Amino acid sequence: MADRLIKRKTMQGVIFDLDGTLLDSMPLWRTAARNYLRDNYGIYADESLADEVLKLTITEAAELLKTRYGLSADTAAVAAGVNGIMERGYFHTIAPMPGAEELLKALKARGIPMAIATATDRYLVEAVLARLGWTGYFCTVSTCTEAGAGKRESAAVYDIVMKSYGGSRKECTVAEDSAHAARTALAAGYRVAGVGADPALREVCTVQIPSLVPVKRALEALLG
Repeated sequence: MADRLIKRKTMQGVIFDLDGTLLDSMPLWRTAARNYLRDNYGIYADESLADEVLKLTITEAAELLKTRYGLSADTAAVAAGVNGIMERGYFHTIAPMPGAEELLKALKARGIPMAIATATDRYLVEAVLARLGWTGYFCTVSTCTEAGAGKRESAAVYDIVMKSYGGSRKECTVAEDSAHAARTALAAGYRVAGVGADPALREVCTVQIPSLVPVKRALEALLG
């Protein structure tokens, strides 16, 4: 039945978020800004800071840190500092989410175009894709920095990759673990697969996938 459903699909591609959707990187991101402040300025920020910065592009997050904490470094230097804390993870340790690689293989076998739309800067994305051997799965990558807007306020990062392989919003599925990003994509006319058990996703996605495992169930939900 699943194979028949997949053969009848008209979807032109899947646009994946990266962190928290395909990569188990969110624990590192939740501490990166606080660790940067602690290690460079001796500032001990509250844990709630992560809830704010994770909704922003790296440049926006750097601007927030600089303004709120009166940092002497310019915005670009703060962004580079936070990215620097994340480098070890992307270059060496961050693992895929359970089921992610099997899901990518299944989509590729079915000829489904795949792309990445992420708030993470390109050099980190390229490093982790190369390390995991995932580069060949994706036709293109777009970052919020390159798009000039974050996922909270604009669907631009999704549109860039969608247009690169000749898709259309209504025939592409965006896979996101973040409610604010899912809301933006849904409002723009994309089919949205909310990945994860977050209750906030239920109201802002077309279908919710609690986990990428079992992969067969995730694949059926993703393709519709």
